[in-house]
Amino acid sequence: MKYTITIDDNTKAGSSLLEIAKGIAKNYKSVKVSKISEEDEWIASEIDKSIKTGKADKQKVLSRFNIQ
Repeated sequence: MKYTITIDDNTKAGSSLLEIAKGIAKNYKSVKVSKISEEDEWIASEIDKSIKTGKADKQKVLSRFNIQ
């Protein structure tokens, strides 16, 4: 099983945890640290909304990325 942890590195605890995770990731291939882009967060929240409501707004997603 795999897990995802979201860390706010603007806080003291988040920054400390991030440094620990980076240190562990250097020594173990089973741990990976990667940044999440704003677009990824936005898409994830839209997917969650769609799952809850049962409706997806394709036009909203296309306009977000300037796709016609």
